[in-house]
Amino acid sequence: QLFDKLREKQSLNFKKLIPVLGDISQENFNLSVADRQMLIERVTIIIHNAASVKFNDSLKYAIFTNTRSTRDICILAENIKNLIALVYVGTAYVHLDNPFIEEKVYPPIADWRKMIKVAEILDEHNLSIFTAK
Repeated sequence: QLFDKLREKQSLNFKKLIPVLGDISQENFNLSVADRQMLIERVTIIIHNAASVKFNDSLKYAIFTNTRSTRDICILAENIKNLIALVYVGTAYVHLDNPFIEEKVYPPIADWRKMIKVAEILDEHNLSIFTAK
């Protein structure tokens, strides 16, 4: 219903939307060369809100869909000729032993670049060994 109202009131904006076939779990979204080039030439705004929030996903899938896809969208954005904005919509879940969480940016416990490399190198079974049971 929301999109019906938007189409009714902002129909010209909907004509600007061009769907492309992609998969956030695949490197560079498994975009075709033609679709990637079209995005580079024509996109002005990126809204990245694709992610997996399931706690039972494999570690490999979670890293690919949440971490690598964000890296890949940033790389794509760097190449887009007329980019006005990249909007990232993220979700966060924190479970700490500390009863008090300060309002500050905490250092990461792992390097996201290395996590992507490990997930790309190891198969599901060997990567799952590192997952807490």
